[in-house]
Amino acid sequence: MGSFFTALEEQSADKPAGTISHRVEHESVFPARLELRNGPWLIAPDDGTVTVMFMSQSACGSSVEYRKKGSADWLCQYNVRGGSMSFDRTLHRIVLQELEPGAEYEYRVVLWDDEKIRKSLSLHSFIA
Repeated sequence: MGSFFTALEEQSADKPAGTISHRVEHESVFPARLELRNGPWLIAPDDGTVTVMFMSQSACGSSVEYRKKGSADWLCQYNVRGGSMSFDRTLHRIVLQELEPGAEYEYRVVLWDDEKIRKSLSLHSFIA
């Protein structure tokens, strides 16, 4: 058993794109492929950006949800190719941008199967 989340994203002038406005937790049995093999690692830190890299057990889609520590609003960056989520990779690299230098952030990797079932993994943190 594991938990997964459904999330509704909203776009408006007062919230940045990718802001998650509503989250519902569900219990379900996940396919074994929605697991990490290695990582996550933070690589290529730069002024206002960092790359989250990880390997999944098998090919799947991925995203990273992140927020400034203490914030209620999660932002989400998807692993996309050509404007669509890619489901054919085991090595995932997702760049988080527009980070406030010196601020502490929380993040979690999210793995997606090809039927859009998602699994949120454990929470990590870093200082931009």
